[in-house]
Amino acid sequence: MMRTHVVPGVVVDPRLASWVAATGPPPSYEAYQLFAQGFDAYSGARFFGGPSERTGFLTAADYFRQAAALNSTYALPLLWEVYARSHGGDRDGVASILDDLTSRRDALTRWEQNLLDAHLARREDDRLKQYAALSRLVAMRPGSEWNIELAQVAGSALGRLEEAVTLLEGVTDQGWLAVWPQYWWLLTEFRHMLGQYQRELQDVGTWRVRFPEYVWVAAEIAPLAALGRVEEALGLAQAPADFAILVSELFAHGYHEAAQGVITKHLPRVDFIDPSPFYDAQLLLWTGRLAEAESLLRSSLEERPYLWEDWALLVKVILAKGDREEAVRIANQVVELETTAPGLKAVGRVLTLMHLGDRAGAVTLLRPMFAGGGWSVYFLRVIHRFGPVPQSMADYAPFRELVGWPPPAPN
Repeated sequence: MMRTHVVPGVVVDPRLASWVAATGPPPSYEAYQLFAQGFDAYSGARFFGGPSERTGFLTAADYFRQAAALNSTYALPLLWEVYARSHGGDRDGVASILDDLTSRRDALTRWEQNLLDAHLARREDDRLKQYAALSRLVAMRPGSEWNIELAQVAGSALGRLEEAVTLLEGVTDQGWLAVWPQYWWLLTEFRHMLGQYQRELQDVGTWRVRFPEYVWVAAEIAPLAALGRVEEALGLAQAPADFAILVSELFAHGYHEAAQGVITKHLPRVDFIDPSPFYDAQLLLWTGRLAEAESLLRSSLEERPYLWEDWALLVKVILAKGDREEAVRIANQVVELETTAPGLKAVGRVLTLMHLGDRAGAVTLLRPMFAGGGWSVYFLRVIHRFGPVPQSMADYAPFRELVGWPPPAPN
């Protein structure tokens, strides 16, 4: 029989207040403290990229494991440990936890069962099942910060952008979202895909007030570029990535003359103060420094051969050098990439086919992505940031109809 609980007074963290009553209570204050330490470590890890991010998630996972070990009925830390180990790349650890929780499913509260179901569906890559489980979870605690999990699946996995934005708008400062800048990144990304560029700018402004140290400059550059406000965007751009995103967004939104103006007048003077092989190589490509761009990308791929976007950009560089045979050879290597997400490989393959001029092949690969929803949103994000869509592709009716290209006008 499922358990129901009244959460004891020991649980006072406002980040948990809107939903924690639906879970099993901590068996002791010590267990709660360990869970809170895990939550802090998990939140901190989400703020940063690179190797420290993985370490932070695994540190959080260890705290969650210690909290759960104090009492076998305390399942909440294990459900969070799944998130932490997933982000930390520990697939075996995730599988072990899910198998353990599944074996004692009847001992979980209904809310915990729904979160378990969402985890299981994510492992199975069943987006609709994950959406259904999270919908049940959110319905049990409407207006809680768990809206963000449902919004992410609705928007990123199913392409239901309007629904995702509505879910996010309802919980701006709720619970842990008050300390998670990722909320604003997700909201602004969805607004961009919907053409809500002015609202996107307003949200970035709020983001900057809430989390001044965690705002990516490009988050403001992208909507400014979409609105054609080039001088304002240039006033913000400093790092190569900023300029690369500015130029790509100008191309994506039809401001080709402005994009060329930035390339001609500003890119030659950019200092590579924040090395990023992909974005640096974009700038080198656009300014005709093809040998440097090729060298940079090949060096990057020696260290991280799984980076499909670097392979796809390398194809563009080699084509610009006039060596189609080598470009085709490199494009074929994208098929061999090792990745835990097949959709990533497919997106990389589409990009290489687009730039090789295989319009029909690219659209054939795109159709199942757009039928499923999720990879369609990801693909649109990518081509906004990858530079100009080849004109032969932009003029291809099947492509335009399938992906909704060009991007929507401001609304």
